[in-house]
Amino acid sequence: MPEIVGFPSVDPHDKCRHKHYRMTCEQFDALLVEAEGCCQVCRLPASHNSKQMLFIDHEAWRGDWAVRGLLCNTCNTILGKDLEVPRDEVFAAYLKNSWFIRMLATYGITPDLPPEPPIGSIVDFGGRQPQRMRTRKGWERVIHGYPWHSRTWRQLYRSYGPHRLNIIRVGDGKPLKQRSRYGRA
Repeated sequence: MPEIVGFPSVDPHDKCRHKHYRMTCEQFDALLVEAEGCCQVCRLPASHNSKQMLFIDHEAWRGDWAVRGLLCNTCNTILGKDLEVPRDEVFAAYLKNSWFIRMLATYGITPDLPPEPPIGSIVDFGGRQPQRMRTRKGWERVIHGYPWHSRTWRQLYRSYGPHRLNIIRVGDGKPLKQRSRYGRA
């Protein structure tokens, strides 16, 4: 990790809290360098913060993947309590320049919920996550040919974000004949 003036000597990757927000270590490091080790609203260095660290701010209604930036404890609390956009110009500028919006722009996509593919479609999320197939019940994990753990399209969007919803097979809309868990069709 690059050396940042004013950043505490504690390793920001000690517990890799950024992985909860589906950020890679490289993405978190780039965000930390962009913030220059300071709160992105009030510019208070992390070393002067009460917790000696910066907090990852995200749009909770979109999902944990929607990281806006790094904030001090005070600014994070103010933004978390204010359900509407704060009237302060600095907060408004910060919210307009959210990290996740810029990240999605590099992929050429918007943060809006994409239309749901037809039945029979398969979505891959990359990494170690199992693929999901759309059935009459919803989006189900397919393990050893057996679907289970149904979720909605909106739940997948909240969990992974639009940039990880890679459709690898588009279904024809017809219900699939699925095997039961007990070997009967």
